[in-house]
Amino acid sequence: MDQPGEPRGKGTTFCAYFPEATGLSEEKPALPEAAPSGRGRETVLFADDEELIRDLGRQVMEMHGYTVFLAEDGMRAIDLSGRTGRRSTWW
Repeated sequence: MDQPGEPRGKGTTFCAYFPEATGLSEEKPALPEAAPSGRGRETVLFADDEELIRDLGRQVMEMHGYTVFLAEDGMRAIDLSGRTGRRSTWW
């Protein structure tokens, strides 16, 4: 492993060199069949202060069938929770 010198305050760079792996099997183990979870019909209240995280969370949850309400902070989450009148899973 090399550690090239850097002036103070500029961070540190490490370079690691590994030999090529040989003799590894190309076969991948079979994945077990997933049991139906029965999930995806619930409503989720997803709160995060970063829009990118909220959007990603919404996309993933909706892909799995959830109805998603988004909140940018705790106060908005409490407000949405009271307005929906639905049982929500908090994340």
